Amino acid sequence: MRGAPQERVIKDLNPINRGWSQYYSSVVSCKIFSSLDNIMHRKLWKWAVFRHPNKGRCWIKRKYFKKYNNENWRFMTSNKIRLTIHSDHVIKQSAKNQIPI
Repeated sequence: MRGAPQERVIKDLNPINRGWSQYYSSVVSCKIFSSLDNIMHRKLWKWAVFRHPNKGRCWIKRKYFKKYNNENWRFMTSNKIRLTIHSDHVIKQSAKNQIPI
């Protein structure tokens, strides 16, 4: 996947992220999802720098990371195809783990 275009990377990673997040949404915390998002961001940044070794960091950010809602660093194409991140999914608590009000 190192030399793959951005749309291909997004289309390959979205089902994996979505499936993993839905499967573990009842047993993990926001902190775990946040750390997974950070790891994913670092990997995608390395991928982008690998693809364009002679371009500057600002150029790479403008090309691959766009503003989406309140986020400045969403991995996204110019056609608005975006990578879903783990934090996009709601964490469901089972009845056993819910805190009584």
